[in-house]
This record gives sequence, C-alpha cells and structure tokens, in this order.
Amino acid sequence: MVTKAGTFIVFEGLDGSGKTTQAKLLAGTLRRLGIDVIETEEPTRGSIGILIREILSGRAECDDRALAALFAADRVDHLHSASRGIYKPAMAGRTIVSDRYYFSSYAYNSAHLPIEYVIGINSICAELMRPDVNVFLDLSPEKCLNRLKENRKRLDTYENVGYLRKVRFRYFEAFKLTEEKERVAIVDADSPALEVSDRVAKIVLQYCNFTSV
Repeated sequence: MVTKAGTFIVFEGLDGSGKTTQAKLLAGTLRRLGIDVIETEEPTRGSIGILIREILSGRAECDDRALAALFAADRVDHLHSASRGIYKPAMAGRTIVSDRYYFSSYAYNSAHLPIEYVIGINSICAELMRPDVNVFLDLSPEKCLNRLKENRKRLDTYENVGYLRKVRFRYFEAFKLTEEKERVAIVDADSPALEVSDRVAKIVLQYCNFTSV
C-alpha cells in the first residue's frame, strides 16, 4: 500500500483533450496501488456550478466578468462545501484527482478578460489549496474540436477552433506567469488513451512522491 497526505492532482487542457478520461484512468491506477482517491470536477454539481453550465450551454446569459466571478465562487464552494468540499478530505490525507481547477479559469476567462484580473480573483483558492501537480493534456484545437463533434450532439457556446486556439495560448501564458509557484507537467495527448495514461501515471508518481508503507 502507498500513501501521501493531502495529495492534490489536477487535469487541465482544452475541451476534447481527454481530461475526464485520463482523470478516471489515473484514479483507477492509484486505487490499485492502495491509495484512497476522491474524484471531482469543475464546474461542480453544486448550485453555482449548475448555473455556470447553463451559461456555457447558451441557456442563460452572463457578462464575462460576472462569469469569471462565478467560476471563482464555484471553486471556493468546491473547497468548502459541507457535503462536497475537497479541502477537509485533502487535509485529512486523502488524494484528490480533479478534472479542472483554477488554470482553467486563467485560460478560458482570460480569453475575454485581462489574465491578471482572473488570477487575482482566484488567488484565495491558489493560496489555500495548490495542486501538487497540474497535468496539462496538450492536443491541437482542431483535434479537440473533432473529438467534441464525435462525442456530443451539441457544442457549448465557446467550443470553436478560434476560441480554443486563444485558450491554448492563454494556458501557456498562465504557466509562464505562475512558473515560480506552480508545478505543471505538459503531456502530449495525441496518442491512444492507455498510452497517455501510462505517461501520466509515471509523471504523477514521480512528482507527488508517493512512498510505500
């Protein structure tokens, strides 16, 4: 059995890059090693997260600054919700694997807003619970969009090649701006899922220093 108190692993990337699949595969790998894992995602399934999903689908309207603030609020709820919060379990030694965290806001929200503003409104979460590693699954916007079209009947408002290109650029800008504080592992996601999963597992086991007990 292996363990590490408070380990927090986040998957980042463009929509269609395979984050959800890779998060599930990694969680399964860690469980087979005897690690106690909580799987989670953003936007959450709480009331703020549900509102965000309505906005992204085009069923509700929202100003860009308000939307960025909603993401930040949902993130605070993600940490501190009495029923779903991940902060207390992490502090109690459980491993958290999340599909998105604040780098998603840095990249997606800053496509319309100054990136410094977006980083600022998320600073409370960054200081409170910083990931041990952010795994960025890098796949071209064109291939991401093709995957989305294959797997969904309807795309969200912002899911188009032009926007995804801008988001990818913002991700790398955010990595540069935060490089002194954040640990980011960039993984080529243009391979079969199991091959990508093997790469991710090796990186996570190295970065997070899981030790046998």
